[in-house]
Amino acid sequence: MIERTTSFTVTYDPDGDVLYISKRKAPSARGIEDEHGFVWRYDRDGDLIGVTVTDFRDFWHSQKGVLAHEISTHFAITQRHANVVLNQVMHTHPHP
Repeated sequence: MIERTTSFTVTYDPDGDVLYISKRKAPSARGIEDEHGFVWRYDRDGDLIGVTVTDFRDFWHSQKGVLAHEISTHFAITQRHANVVLNQVMHTHPHP
């Protein structure tokens, strides 16, 4: 499933339980994993273009506040905007 949500493309792979959030379409040149296990993807110029979140439904669905805060901080968007991005995929793929 691929959706556009307020300047972000959000893709969720239910088989792998992986969430992909991309700010713009560009090839990733580097990925940096943080202490939460999120992989922040950067283009060849070092600009942040996306994040990969594993175990989205199994773990992060219940930790939405932490995930929204990290998205807000890294992409320099409001917490409200980050929640809009996450709510779209959570509404489409609710936790069982």
